[in-house]
Amino acid sequence: MKFLIYGAGTIGCFQGGFLAHAGHPVTLFGRRQRMAEIRGHGLRVDGIFGSVHIPDIPVSWEISQISEQAFDVILFCVKAFDTENSLEDLSRLVKPGTLVVSLQNGLGNVEQIVSRIGAEHTVAGRIITGVFMPQPGHARVTVTADATRIGPVAGGPSMERVEEVAKILSNASLPTVAAPDVFKFIWAKVLYNSALNPLSAILGATYGELGENPHTRRVMDAVIDEGFTAASLEGVPLFWQHPDEYRKIFYENEIPLTSAHRSSMLQSIEKGQRTEIDSLNGALVAIGRRHSVDLPVNATLTRIIKAKESILT
Repeated sequence: MKFLIYGAGTIGCFQGGFLAHAGHPVTLFGRRQRMAEIRGHGLRVDGIFGSVHIPDIPVSWEISQISEQAFDVILFCVKAFDTENSLEDLSRLVKPGTLVVSLQNGLGNVEQIVSRIGAEHTVAGRIITGVFMPQPGHARVTVTADATRIGPVAGGPSMERVEEVAKILSNASLPTVAAPDVFKFIWAKVLYNSALNPLSAILGATYGELGENPHTRRVMDAVIDEGFTAASLEGVPLFWQHPDEYRKIFYENEIPLTSAHRSSMLQSIEKGQRTEIDSLNGALVAIGRRHSVDLPVNATLTRIIKAKESILT
């Protein structure tokens, strides 16, 4: 299969590096500075999944350079706030049979993709792996909590095609499982990210520090309660019937696996960059608003992060 990594940032370079190392044709598409660095010095990925160096990998930062190519799979890895602005590019890149796999944070990304390119091309995904870039062209994988899950949207590709992609990714040392219930995994990550990311960004804390502090635990408990309320309002099935069931897993399993991690939201704030708060806590608040239900803790966290963005960016 021929792969395009659209949005070759931390996650995109991690995925693209291992796919290229496994021998698959891969093109990276991303910001000019990073792509120019990779063109000149190659792509390096290291960390808990092993180390690879791809000295010569095709890159592009101009859509016109690649729009005539036919890609079997596009791994769509842009930040949630860039999804809408990337849809025109996607429409030019998708050919008959192309699959677009969303490996993004938060809610609303997949729906936007479907609205532009159609369900038949769209695969939803959830990745729960921490990656950062110590230097342009060098991605370091620090933590993972589970295999990546990918699955078709309603009216989308067959499970057989999704399973084929999952197998290729797994064989490239990128553990991936085809999941018909992928949206349960996406919502589970939204609960996890919404509880941890804004507090990590506000307090400069690791996930482990948040889990050990009684004050932050009370805030995270409330975020989770409101997340369950939002899911119920939308009629979205979760893996758990009650917030207490999820909290047990959250504190006993998920936080210990990622205790040293500093959230990507914190890293964005430190770099003076925009965060994905609108697709996480902000998305939960928006759901509540549609149903005339207040979700005050998520609303407050969203406002604080937006204040930090406006002050620091």
